[in-house]
Amino acid sequence: MDINQLNQLKRNSSELQEPLHQRVVSQKGPETIDDWEMIKECFMALNDNTNHLFDMMNKREKVFDAILNLLEEILIDKMSLVDDLSIYRDYIIDLIEEIEAKLGTDTWRKVRNAIRKKRNNNRTDFEEKELEFISELENKLKDVEMTVNEFELLMEINATGNTEFHKELQNDNKALYSSLLVNKTLCEIIVPILWRNPWKYLANGNKNLLLNVIISHLSDESKNNLKIQGVNLPIVLSQKLLFNYISFCRHLNLYVINSIINNNYSKYKSKISFIKKEIFNIFINKNTKFTHLYLPQRFDYQIHLIPGAKQCLSKIVSLSCYTRINDKVLIGLAEICQSIKKLELFIEEKENNYGITKLIDASKTLIDVRLITDYGFCNDFIINYSYTSIIDVAFHIILENSLIKHAHTLQYIKMTTPPKTKILSFLVNLKKLELYVNNQNNNSNNLGNIFLPSLQILKSNVVKINILRNLFVNTNGNLIKIGIDDIPHNEIDNKNIIQAIYQNCPNLMYLKLMIRNESILELEQLLINCQYLVGLYFFAIKTFDWDELFKVLTISSPTSLIKFKFNNILSYGTIKLESLKLFFDNWKGRSPISLQFDSYNGCSDLIDLIGEYKLEGIINKFDHLHGSNYFEDFEW
Repeated sequence: MDINQLNQLKRNSSELQEPLHQRVVSQKGPETIDDWEMIKECFMALNDNTNHLFDMMNKREKVFDAILNLLEEILIDKMSLVDDLSIYRDYIIDLIEEIEAKLGTDTWRKVRNAIRKKRNNNRTDFEEKELEFISELENKLKDVEMTVNEFELLMEINATGNTEFHKELQNDNKALYSSLLVNKTLCEIIVPILWRNPWKYLANGNKNLLLNVIISHLSDESKNNLKIQGVNLPIVLSQKLLFNYISFCRHLNLYVINSIINNNYSKYKSKISFIKKEIFNIFINKNTKFTHLYLPQRFDYQIHLIPGAKQCLSKIVSLSCYTRINDKVLIGLAEICQSIKKLELFIEEKENNYGITKLIDASKTLIDVRLITDYGFCNDFIINYSYTSIIDVAFHIILENSLIKHAHTLQYIKMTTPPKTKILSFLVNLKKLELYVNNQNNNSNNLGNIFLPSLQILKSNVVKINILRNLFVNTNGNLIKIGIDDIPHNEIDNKNIIQAIYQNCPNLMYLKLMIRNESILELEQLLINCQYLVGLYFFAIKTFDWDELFKVLTISSPTSLIKFKFNNILSYGTIKLESLKLFFDNWKGRSPISLQFDSYNGCSDLIDLIGEYKLEGIINKFDHLHGSNYFEDFEW
């Protein structure tokens, strides 16, 4: 089938649109109830029109199916030319699993059933009793910038899509297209969703494909300009794209774009700046709008001078950049980007631009700030820097003083070096604090006696017990998540930390902590006092007594505790499968658990054991932790 066949189908469809009123037999209504003959004729006419209506609908449905079939053939024919969607073959499944993990088993089950009921009953809204957990779903979807309706459509694809979509999609581009073409509306919705942040799930092997799609948006003039400069573009670029993908993009990651260009066009070293200019212009113009911007190290391209930059970048709410940024670029962004809510700064060892405060001052509602000391990053690879690297103290002080002006709006702050001022004392509305210290001997005078009454989430690797205790005490019992990284506390400090938690954090839901044999009794008290616990993440030392831990968990865990993550549980060979079996047997009658272990080195006996208890309904979900299977601390 070709374009001529498509035009013929369109003409056939148009012919079927003959106005229905031309087929209606005009009848004068009966003047009396006894005029049965006239009523009979009216019904016969109605029957004739009804038959024609159904006939017309049937024919139009066949024409529409033919058009879809033709469209699918055209798309598949272009498959060798446009591989862009293959990048996201696992996106839908991964996203649904991610949301499921964030909601938890019980809430996810309610959400899933509510969505199924709504779809099966052809309802447009959820029932009032369902709104509470649908609201939870809505909150989780904000992280991926998706609406509940859009998520429903993704679930529909996942539930009713082709078998190929689920089982044969790994390297089968045609299956993805077939899945998208099942429903034209779904196709039109899913592509914009995937392209809001095309960099998020980008594997290294697909970067070239993505670059081809990006460059395919070049105008003929730009292609000719590149050709004149001696830059050869792939033949694929002569074909027209199925969508204007760039128009859907809301995350502009110039770090990734910069890296891909440098890697793919290294032979055009003298022309790189010209290539970047043409590609940057694809993204930054009056027809695009971005909400998230990511800039590479030592970025000096004045994107604010590109025509249309003001319209394109004025809605930026999230900015990630290095502090050794070009001054002109910084000033230009400060003038345009005044709605920044999230600011991530990679602070370098020297030559930091003190003008970064202009960007902070220009932000009207700064909520989320992340200050990452990036002394170990240089030229896109890691250097094993000493923890005693010189800190640009003066820059930190100016930066923190600038942030203090936003104390009333800041709700989340992350710092990878101790503060150089009393900034934390000003952040009375702070809800989440991440505090990491590379050198535990660094001056921590500014961490004492901090009062954070609204703090709900604390993640830290601070060793000093007095600092941690003060943080627990001065949060008014509002902490619900505590993550203390695997730092070597001694027996006394380990006990004191657990004690401080259960004495001051009654609403705790998630805890990450190193556990020692001497602290088992304190842990038991924590399980008794913290009745809202949902998940525990434990590190252990080499000689840890896992049997005793499992015994305490079985006896004293609150009913809400159903998620466990154990690190080093198998690394030293200190645990026997019999111990795990006993733990699972003793858990019978309780809610199924989600379980994560560190790498089990391919232990088939463990896999068999886990599978057995999954079948019995004791284990709901199991994952093992290793480099390629990354989970957040409180993600199961």
